[in-house]
Amino acid sequence: MRLGLWRWPKEEQDALRALFCRVALNWFHDGGAVPFERVMRETGRDMDTYVSECIVEALLMLRVDPFNLFAWLAREGSPRARDVLVDLTARQHLVDEGVYYVLDDANHEPLLRDGIRALDRLALDSLQRIVTDERLVCLWTWAEREDWVLARTIEDTEPLRTKYALRLSATERRRDRAIVKAAIA
Repeated sequence: MRLGLWRWPKEEQDALRALFCRVALNWFHDGGAVPFERVMRETGRDMDTYVSECIVEALLMLRVDPFNLFAWLAREGSPRARDVLVDLTARQHLVDEGVYYVLDDANHEPLLRDGIRALDRLALDSLQRIVTDERLVCLWTWAEREDWVLARTIEDTEPLRTKYALRLSATERRRDRAIVKAAIA
């Protein structure tokens, strides 16, 4: 995003969105680590969560609808999809605002920052509408029997999940969508 992605030609953004959608399918559905295998092997640690969160953030920045993205991950039900949804509920922000931007026109920066903050609010709201407390209790009940690591993660993230929970009204969602649209235009 620091490269002013929303100011790139639409065709280039569309191509990147298609690429990252394919990466997400490979990662979350098929369990494939390509193109991340080399990096994951070199670090000597499990990078599944980090890679999952990077893919989600890239898709959000490439204007994949947050609600549809989180709904797809919830339906996907793979271990990586479950893990990233639970992990994201404990985050204060889902989209990194960035410290600086490389833009052709610096006058675009305030609008870009407003757009990213609005996208972050929309993403947090969408995540909360998909990953509800009721669904997490059902997931925890299953995980208690089948995946004790996930069950502990659900328990451990509860205080942060409660602290960072954000629900927007329909009016606030419309306002934030308009802010994002203005930043992209």
